[in-house]
Amino acid sequence: MGASKGPLFFAAAAFLGGPGKRAERKRVASNTMTDRLRRVIEPVARELGLDLVDLEWRPAGPVAVLRVYVDRAGGVTLGECERLSRRLDPLLDVEGLIQGRYHLQVSSPGLDRPLRLPADFQRAVGDRVRLTLRAQAGRTRVCVGRLRAAGEALEMEMDDGRTEVVRLDEIEFGKREIDF
Repeated sequence: MGASKGPLFFAAAAFLGGPGKRAERKRVASNTMTDRLRRVIEPVARELGLDLVDLEWRPAGPVAVLRVYVDRAGGVTLGECERLSRRLDPLLDVEGLIQGRYHLQVSSPGLDRPLRLPADFQRAVGDRVRLTLRAQAGRTRVCVGRLRAAGEALEMEMDDGRTEVVRLDEIEFGKREIDF
């Protein structure tokens, strides 16, 4: 059966509301499927010069949805999303991982996506970021500044000109600050 006719493309990821308990159980149950899909999709994305940032497998309903989020230094174009989609569509059918009908959606994860992995922070070097640091003595701390370097720790230039170094394991949540 495979994917629906014609690929779907998105320039940025849409925000999806928080899952209920039923959806959360399905997400846990589909982790194995997500791992298998990742093993098939990641090498194809890498071959096209793209980083697989995330993927979502939503098997609920009559037509399942596979969302693939890719990026690269400098951002990803609609054409690159299209090329990956066209490569994945027949491959996923041949691999036989997905039973039944599904929609394949390939997109950029969007500018305001959470920064989770070291590679996410490396792609954000030069950008303004907002970090929420883990609570110490019962208090969380927010750090906003320009990300100057990302490795085992992040080096940030704060608005007042001082430099702040933050270890990755201190970060509870991070995202880019978008200037309009």
